[in-house]
Amino acid sequence: MKVTATLEKTLALSAHAGAVRLPSHLRPRAADGAARRTIATCGARKSDWATRHGSASRSAAAAAAAGGSSSGSTGGFYTSREEFLASPEAQEIILRSMASMEKKQKWHAAPSGGEVQFSVVIAGPDGPEEGYGVGLVKQRVDYSKPESCKDLVNPEEVVIREPTIQVLFDYPLSTPTTETLHGDVPGGGGFTRRHLLACLQDVYTHIYAEEEAAAPVPDRSGRSLLNRPTTQGPYGIWGHELGDLLLTGMKKLGAEGPWVRRSATPSAKPEPAAQPPAAVASNGAGSSAAPPPPDAAKAAPPAPAPTTAKASAQQPSSDLAELKRVLATAVAAQEQYSQYSQEQVDQIFYAAALAANQARLPLAKMAVTETRMGVVEDKVIKNHFASEYIYHKYKDEKTCGMIEEDPAGGVTKVAEPVGVVAGIVPTTNPTSTAIFKALLCLKTRNALVLCPHPRARKCTIEAARIVRDAAVAAGAPPGIISWIEEPSMLVSQSLMSAPEISLILATGGPQMVRAAYSSGNPALGVGAGNTPAVIDETADIRMAVSSILVSKTFDNGVICASEQSVVVVDQVYDAVREEFATRGAYLLNEEEKEKVRQKVIINGRLNADIVGQSVQRLGEIFGINVPSWAKVLVAEIDVIGKEEPLSEEKLSPLLAMYRASTFESAVAKADRLVNLFGAGHTSVLYTNPLNQKHIRLFERTIKTVRVLINCPASQGAIGDIYNFHLDPSLTLGCGTWGSTSVSMNVGPRNLLNIKSAIERRENMLWFRVPSKIYHKAGCLEEALSDLRGKERAVVITDRPLYDMGFAKRVTDVCRALKIRHRTFYNVPPDPTLACIKEALDEINRFEPDVIIALGGGSPMDAAKIAWLMYEVPDIKFEGLAMRFMDIRKRVYEIPQLGRKAALVAIPTTSGTGSEVTPFAVVTDERTGQKYPLADYALTPTMAIIDPLFVINMPKGLTAAGGIDTLVHAIESYVSIFATDYTKALSREAVRVLVKYLPRSYNNGPNDFEARERVHSAATMAGMAFANAFLGICHSMAHKLGAQFHIPHGVANALLISHVIRYNATDKPMKQAAFPQYKYPQAKSRLAGLADLLQLGGETRDEKVIRLIEAVEQLKAQVNIPPTIKDVLGAAREAEYFAAVDEMAENAFDDQCTGANPRYPTIADLRQILLDAWDTPILPLTTLEFPPKKREGSSNGAGQVHPARAAPSGVPLSPEAIWDTDRC
Repeated sequence: MKVTATLEKTLALSAHAGAVRLPSHLRPRAADGAARRTIATCGARKSDWATRHGSASRSAAAAAAAGGSSSGSTGGFYTSREEFLASPEAQEIILRSMASMEKKQKWHAAPSGGEVQFSVVIAGPDGPEEGYGVGLVKQRVDYSKPESCKDLVNPEEVVIREPTIQVLFDYPLSTPTTETLHGDVPGGGGFTRRHLLACLQDVYTHIYAEEEAAAPVPDRSGRSLLNRPTTQGPYGIWGHELGDLLLTGMKKLGAEGPWVRRSATPSAKPEPAAQPPAAVASNGAGSSAAPPPPDAAKAAPPAPAPTTAKASAQQPSSDLAELKRVLATAVAAQEQYSQYSQEQVDQIFYAAALAANQARLPLAKMAVTETRMGVVEDKVIKNHFASEYIYHKYKDEKTCGMIEEDPAGGVTKVAEPVGVVAGIVPTTNPTSTAIFKALLCLKTRNALVLCPHPRARKCTIEAARIVRDAAVAAGAPPGIISWIEEPSMLVSQSLMSAPEISLILATGGPQMVRAAYSSGNPALGVGAGNTPAVIDETADIRMAVSSILVSKTFDNGVICASEQSVVVVDQVYDAVREEFATRGAYLLNEEEKEKVRQKVIINGRLNADIVGQSVQRLGEIFGINVPSWAKVLVAEIDVIGKEEPLSEEKLSPLLAMYRASTFESAVAKADRLVNLFGAGHTSVLYTNPLNQKHIRLFERTIKTVRVLINCPASQGAIGDIYNFHLDPSLTLGCGTWGSTSVSMNVGPRNLLNIKSAIERRENMLWFRVPSKIYHKAGCLEEALSDLRGKERAVVITDRPLYDMGFAKRVTDVCRALKIRHRTFYNVPPDPTLACIKEALDEINRFEPDVIIALGGGSPMDAAKIAWLMYEVPDIKFEGLAMRFMDIRKRVYEIPQLGRKAALVAIPTTSGTGSEVTPFAVVTDERTGQKYPLADYALTPTMAIIDPLFVINMPKGLTAAGGIDTLVHAIESYVSIFATDYTKALSREAVRVLVKYLPRSYNNGPNDFEARERVHSAATMAGMAFANAFLGICHSMAHKLGAQFHIPHGVANALLISHVIRYNATDKPMKQAAFPQYKYPQAKSRLAGLADLLQLGGETRDEKVIRLIEAVEQLKAQVNIPPTIKDVLGAAREAEYFAAVDEMAENAFDDQCTGANPRYPTIADLRQILLDAWDTPILPLTTLEFPPKKREGSSNGAGQVHPARAAPSGVPLSPEAIWDTDRC
């Protein structure tokens, strides 16, 4: 599909008389001679141009009216603006005119008599060089004198700045829109809508000035299109007049442009157009009539299209229709191919690779002939690599069905093809890239639709055809590999954005790759390269220089990974320079370097004329004399940046060389070269392989995904040649540094969707407790005898226990064992960091090998934390206090303790269970922040459960500790982490407490059995919740106690019955996630506890209600009030309700919440706190949550609690309630 003929005329006209200033990045690729010929044409006088082109246009128009067409198309003219604007041709012209449109174009009026630069569009000859470019003309022009504008363009004064970018073909648009578009083409610009309008205005002005003067063509407002106020636009033309201008231009230009007439589709047989009798050929055979003379053409307007022309289609429409057909075939072929087995795929893969390898030489010759780039012999190697190396690497790789299986882990991976792949092929490596992408798609059961570069269309298609035919002969579906026969920007864009495309595999320039990424379909692309090679003072200079030359001369340097610069440490610079000269490099002098600079980068873009050219051809382009023996040009330079063209990518046998004072300076220069022009691609270091210091510095500093050591870049980066662990590939990802989505050499895995079939597996569970647990009355002395051999001990306790002589009982045994000892007894009720630091100072001075914790929860918490800080001095409490979902997967970890000292825990209360748990709490006295710490490293080494220490425990502490133990047992029993080991301990603890806690409370030291059994139950419950964790009762109790200074055991007692009711459901709104906890089990487990206690009940609901009644009865027996209001008093009601929301939110974030069987919402926790304020839970008839408010007083007036109806023993006074400190 070509629009070159028409746009050549319109753009050439627009250049005449400075009509339009096109951006300088539209560059000529044409040879100098062809360019000058075209410039001369553009620079002709208006009358001369009209004589040459206007008459030809009129002749063509007359021929078209007679049924012929100079372009070979058939059909009639469009007869209305609306008809044309609705056509695919108009849309394509608009799209083509808008690549890289900028919303705000700067149009500056040249001052009268000022020197201005005019943009002159240059059209190259037919063939691979076809395209447009821009030359710049400087000339003094006085706009007040019309005669000074006659010969604005003088061919002798035109300076060709840079080659064409083939904007019409190579750089598809990201979004087809006729309003605004920011596409990506080299230089950041291209044809815009304004440019097209300006061109059409000039067409109208220059060709039809006489007709307009005689009979002006009005617009919809009745004004002449020629006489516009300049305030309406750059040329007085608005978008709604586009159709008017196009229609007028078409009627005058006739059939010269492809958008002038409707053209027949290739598959449709054109119908003969209606022709005037005078235009019918005299031979009567229906052949094309001879063109009439110019005058006749001028007099006879073109005939309108006949109604039968509806069967024909315009060229863009036919190309898009062909694309749809190709895509439909590819989709069908891929669906069939996706069912092939691995064996069938491997046979096809083998046959296709073999065929490609056999055609490596003819394909190489075709590529060089068509693209005029590279070296035949080297392209043979690339074709060989793309077939043989790719086959060898991936022949045994599984790409179909199940590719990995781990029965023990329960993981199976299944490979599925992505679908239809769009392959974008560059002009530098056309055949090898086509082979590579085709083989990858065949190996992965994908279909491939190739979009060749216009300059390499024939050789790319031939390579694809060879692979396809071999694959089909081996059994592949016929349409599994296909291509676009006539590539264009519109078709390329349509291909990449087509819904049938599953993945774009883009290899090409940065703009093409960015267009692929912005197409709306997933894409894998590559980035630009500007590979630096650093040579340090320890390198093998001969190997380094030879390797660089091997790489830089390979295919005339078109490999994007090839070295662009060499950075040499000063110590060996002269030797490296001499070695380059010895091995065939030509070192440029200052005059030659300046000439090269002028031609390497033009208007900010690489001069395409030098890409892939030989050294001798480069000499011709640069205007320098290059010796016949030279194989690389080397320019010694100092500057890095856009101000130095030689520091950029050159894609030719042209190399920059820098001197660096030190290796660190060399690395810094290489890093700058990479970051400025080739981030992410490739870098090379030549050094002694044993010089790991330099290697590590280089690989840490340079931001490239391929860091090659002592390897030529071109051959090393593509993999499997100089290192066999780098995958072979011709699509080299550059990671996010290079604005790409892949940071590896693209291979089959990138073209697969990997399905992971994951079977349910349960976590490995453990039961972790102190390695030694001693229990029974009087076991202290025997247990401590296990410490024989220890030398120094520190006892940590509190002042009351010290004063009561408890600590002396321990130190006496230590003395008997000849263990030196110290006692620290300043532990407050809530351990603080200041207290811990004081204890730690004592420990560090004494350097004990055993620490003995003696007391309730507070001394044991202090001892655990002091032990931790003694073993790990740099511990961070903030990290250790972080919440976790699984304690074994927490972010913050601490090493196993015990390297310096063992920890022995001796409880003197029955409740906390801290002697066997991995938990501790410490308070920062400066901020009031509590740090609840949890880690199995905190589990004591030894626990001594001697009931003699609790014989005289006060009633209040007995009640609070006993209910705390009961809550530990119940919550650990229904926890999602509960196991057979923990549930057995939980059940026994519940049974013992219900039976013996009232006796222990009422009889005190007179009932040793009860005290002993409750003490043992506390430790059993501790072992259970140490491994199964707790639930929301403890979450809320932590916050309630901290907010209102309620003892921890009492806070638990006030909430536990409400929590049991909340958890007792088989249909929770949310269930905590843990593989062992397969379905809601809390109600059945709670009912099981009722059965254990023989509480009766027919249904599970009834049994749970009986359990709640038993808990409330137990609380009453130990004189714990039923509601929070009873503890705090009615006067604090407002204070309580004001704190409920904050307590609920903080409780939700408590570590215990995650193990609760019914995963709560914050609103649920708030409701429980409200329910627990003033309404006793009994009597209870239903487990419904939230509970319906009972009739009567909101605070439960008239409801009798067991504690009030049948008190057991002496009731707790308010003072007694507060006398239940953890110690």
